[in-house]
Amino acid sequence: MPTSTEAPPAVKSPVIPLDHTMDYLTWLRFANAGHFQHGNIAAMDHAIERMPGEYPILEIGSFAGLSANQITALKRRHGRTNLLFTCDPWVFERLDMNVKVGAHHVTFRQYADFIRDTYVRNVKFFSSDAPPISVRMFSEDFFRAWRAKEEVVDLVSGGMARLGGPIGFCFLDGSHEHGSVLRDFMNADEFLVSGGFVLFSDSGDAATGPDGKPWGSWKVAKEVEASRRYELVSKDPNYLFRKR
Repeated sequence: MPTSTEAPPAVKSPVIPLDHTMDYLTWLRFANAGHFQHGNIAAMDHAIERMPGEYPILEIGSFAGLSANQITALKRRHGRTNLLFTCDPWVFERLDMNVKVGAHHVTFRQYADFIRDTYVRNVKFFSSDAPPISVRMFSEDFFRAWRAKEEVVDLVSGGMARLGGPIGFCFLDGSHEHGSVLRDFMNADEFLVSGGFVLFSDSGDAATGPDGKPWGSWKVAKEVEASRRYELVSKDPNYLFRKR
């Protein structure tokens, strides 16, 4: 289990005040598509301010870049320079990607490619001062490459980037099926340092999927809480944990 020999950074005045940052994030949401939950901002802000050292941040599931741009804005607010790595295959599970969306002229593959291109454009603009390193992979393949410390193509810069090493914060927003979330968490846990944070998307106690049942992310969050290996920091409504 990775451990951190570095104490959490001393809490100090942010570089950018919260009200200014919230105004910026409001304007960001006008332009950047994505699933927004207000409580995620407070959770991310807490984690980014307090995560130990200069360990990287991981985001699993990127869509059109809203959360990546939010994370970068909060890094900017606190003067943190930790690298942000993101991964997304831009493939919709359980869908035939060649089928047309709603029987119209655009296929799901074309739609997904458009979202991927939109992601790149969004992060190049809103995170131009610290663009994320973004990899087009399924999360299982991404963590395998992270474990092997492979060099991969960065979708944003077009250059090569080296993966691997301990991490300080992970935002899990990939597949919400229980098995997938559990694998993503176990993979992230392998690299997360003591004192690091993990935030589960769509894990609120009242969050349900299209079938009306709780998301797998909620089930995994409850399992993590019961394990006592992590401290529950908040659920607003999504679960934020700090690794003991």
